[in-house]
Amino acid sequence: MAYAASLLQTMEGPIATALLTREHLHFQGEPAGSRELANLIRAGVQTPDVFISAAPSILGDLKGPAHGNYIEHDLIFGQANLVLAYSPSSRFAPALAAVALGKASLGSVLETPGLRIARTDPRLDPKGGKTIAAIRALGASMHDPGYEVRLLGPALNPRQIFPEEDLIVRVESGQADVGFFYSTETKVKGLKTIVLPDGIGARPGIAVRYTLAVLRQAPHPRAAATFVRFILAGPGRAILQRAGVNYTIAP
Repeated sequence: MAYAASLLQTMEGPIATALLTREHLHFQGEPAGSRELANLIRAGVQTPDVFISAAPSILGDLKGPAHGNYIEHDLIFGQANLVLAYSPSSRFAPALAAVALGKASLGSVLETPGLRIARTDPRLDPKGGKTIAAIRALGASMHDPGYEVRLLGPALNPRQIFPEEDLIVRVESGQADVGFFYSTETKVKGLKTIVLPDGIGARPGIAVRYTLAVLRQAPHPRAAATFVRFILAGPGRAILQRAGVNYTIAP
């Protein structure tokens, strides 16, 4: 299967273990940015049974005769919020902890000289685009129209952009001081988190919505059906809920 890398730790860990134990299925997953995975499917490089995306709009490029008719069926099953995360070992941890406690301004602390920000490529990963939207909204809330450019530089700033599957490692290892993540990533790894002010991280268009799609030419249709049941109404549902996915469908 192909899945958004924001679910990497959960998919490769408890989901894979439970699938093998309960369903006798061996999990073989390909994590990456959702748009990147969709591009690989369209190019014929990836032929997964199931595709879990972090952006419903991406599936539009795979649905219907005009777009290759790759999708058999799909649905939005859960959501999570965009948050900031930092390592306790960062030299900026005390200032970031003060923000988390409401004792300092996030907007000001993020502009601290030397603080290194990590984010994903908006061309390949929806989270990258949501990060830019969140910073734009934060600047608007401070009535500071130049904030986005001062903080992020160009949209494709190479000093800040990393592959989605590497982003959390960059923060954990200290190569970056703070990163933008979905709450599903930080909860699993136990990183310190900061909720974006004014509900920015939970706003429509910034919060992530997870979609599950079964491919029309799924190589293993029975296994795909078993996996879908496992995620939507089986043990996988509880595992993903513990990881921070808020389900939006009935079991």
